[in-house]
Amino acid sequence: MKKTAAKGDQKRLVLVEAIAKATAHELYIHRAVGRPLPRIFFREYEQRMEASHGGNVAFRFLDVVYFCACAAASGVVGNLTYAALVRAVRAVRRPQRELGNGDAQLEIVVSRLTYNRVLAQRHPGKKAASEASSKVEKELETQYELIVTKRTPPAK
Repeated sequence: MKKTAAKGDQKRLVLVEAIAKATAHELYIHRAVGRPLPRIFFREYEQRMEASHGGNVAFRFLDVVYFCACAAASGVVGNLTYAALVRAVRAVRRPQRELGNGDAQLEIVVSRLTYNRVLAQRHPGKKAASEASSKVEKELETQYELIVTKRTPPAK
């Protein structure tokens, strides 16, 4: 009887840990996207999706969409051209490992016009970099790891 109770306690502990991890993940995503720069890109995408579905709808977006909004903000802060940002995001992402990625791409989530407008407002008169710095690449990698849920690799 004690072994059965111990197994039940173990299963409950695993469940509680999984719920805590999922909750922390969701909170991190919404805090990251809630910052001013990522919010610009996310809100625009959200409004386009609402308009394409007739308005008055709610969505649960894929983690990749949130990552793209945060990546665009990092590109603006790092003063990258849109093309440099796209290349950097492609280098970081591993779509085959993403859970339910739905083929989301930066180009679909982040409008080039909006990105260039925000970039010009943030860095007036400065020429944007055509290559991502190692600092920006590292920031994108960290955001990707924290935001995007990945499939667990198969056991060998």
